[in-house]
Amino acid sequence: SAALYNVGGNLYWNGSALGGEASPWMTQGTSIYYNTGNVGIGNTNPLNKLHIEGTGGGSAGIYMNSASPSSVSNTLYNVGGNLYWNGSALAAGSSVSGTTNYVAKFTGSNTLGDASIFDNGSVGIGTTTPASILHTVASGAKTASYTGNLLTNTATSSTSSIIKSGLEVQSTGTWNGPGATNIGLYVSSVTGGTNNYDAIFNGGGNVGIGNTNPLNKLHIEGTGGGSAGIYMNSASPSSVSNTLYNVGGNLYWNGSALAAGSSVSGTTNYVAKFTGSNTIGNSTVFDNGTNVGIGTTDPTQKLDISGGSIRTDNQLISTLATGIAPIAVTSTTKVANLNVEQVDGYDFNQALQTSNSPTFAGMTLNGTLVLGANTLTTTNTSLISNLNADFLDGQHGSYYAPLNSPTFTGTVTVPSPFTLGSTSVTSSGTQLNYLNSATGTT
Repeated sequence: SAALYNVGGNLYWNGSALGGEASPWMTQGTSIYYNTGNVGIGNTNPLNKLHIEGTGGGSAGIYMNSASPSSVSNTLYNVGGNLYWNGSALAAGSSVSGTTNYVAKFTGSNTLGDASIFDNGSVGIGTTTPASILHTVASGAKTASYTGNLLTNTATSSTSSIIKSGLEVQSTGTWNGPGATNIGLYVSSVTGGTNNYDAIFNGGGNVGIGNTNPLNKLHIEGTGGGSAGIYMNSASPSSVSNTLYNVGGNLYWNGSALAAGSSVSGTTNYVAKFTGSNTIGNSTVFDNGTNVGIGTTDPTQKLDISGGSIRTDNQLISTLATGIAPIAVTSTTKVANLNVEQVDGYDFNQALQTSNSPTFAGMTLNGTLVLGANTLTTTNTSLISNLNADFLDGQHGSYYAPLNSPTFTGTVTVPSPFTLGSTSVTSSGTQLNYLNSATGTT
């Protein structure tokens, strides 16, 4: 009791060894080590095998004198104020320098300096005053084609139904103050070039606005309520060739007005025509989808014309095969000046003059020739064989008259003089006189 004593090299007080249990440190020659847990210097809850926690005023950090270890493998050490790891310098005193807010980069194998990236909360490349999360500025004189920002996506995949995008823009979140506008992609200024274009899409694909599966080079798909259609302000382009534009509410193409607002009106199935320089209305052509009518709204043939004629200064040509009449006519009225090769299947090899006294160079009849009120005359005195006529010089020949002793019944009118061969017959009143030319007597 109340005694301090030594037992086997251990110091005891009141029967208890001072220092409690044996020390956790083990000795190995002149070295000590600890393999059980973590070692803390300056703290009671070390998080790693060695945890050093200092305070300001000289007690912070790890001091290492300048010396090269015999083995540098996996060793951190100081030589001449330069920090080394695995035999390579990490940073050499004055070789580490830079400008506030610039991201560091290796300017040499053992030196650090400013990168082109500026970080003040926003990141700028080419600028120290970034106006957005990422702000890039390309500058300087160029002597070749130059791209300020290039996005390249060379990712590959064979997975079905997945989408690959070179650039995706998302602009979400509440932005509903009075007059506020949310724009996904905004090209604000393109100036200074000989030719200036806000955007060019030349990748070989289609461009869709309002859809994800564009069917043509430009496919615009809107919805009701203001987002449908294409809006064009009123302005005349410097070149109107192959250009669609709006001037004063009138739509123009290639410099010509197409249609002006409410001036476009018409009736279903009527073909449109310009009724004025800027207006479109009905033409006289009616198209029901099967037949076309002019002057009729009920065409029964491919082209049906009513109320007028067809006029041409060239040929009417039919390619119908033999056996089908190329023209069907219901009128029996004579067609003036109709030049045909055949009549009722018979060829006319000589000219036929359509006058009151037609002249024939030759004609063969296979049927009856009806003269109507006109007569048939000839200047040829040759005998016509087998001519069966109803009149002989204006008189009915009811019977055959023999040449030597003709007999007549009824009233016979004889023109004066009447010459028959070398004799003559004359009449005076009711008397018939016969002159014998041989004797000279009557």
